[in-house]
Amino acid sequence: MPVPAPLVELLDAHRVAYPSPELVFTNSVGGPVGRPSFRTRVWKPAIRRAGLPERLRFHDLRHSYATWLVSDGLPPNIVQRIMGHEDVTTTLSIYTDVPQDYVDRVDNV
Repeated sequence: MPVPAPLVELLDAHRVAYPSPELVFTNSVGGPVGRPSFRTRVWKPAIRRAGLPERLRFHDLRHSYATWLVSDGLPPNIVQRIMGHEDVTTTLSIYTDVPQDYVDRVDNV
């Protein structure tokens, strides 16, 4: 997925401050951050602070991103390429949801 320039700058600064030849983020001994540790120490506190549902998974961000792109009018085949899916069917049937305002538009016709 494309990374905005301001985020690239932040990641570059992070890599300078915390150099690692292969990893952007590491645990306290320089290894990969474990999924359970990330979920407990970073993800769950962040979703609580944001007032989001506890059931929200990190991977759900990809689904939201795909839905936003399609909702903003980006053609599904372009969203498929951005998401790295082999088939547009995966993008449309698994990664995108129908936004409520679309449903409301149909209901009001």
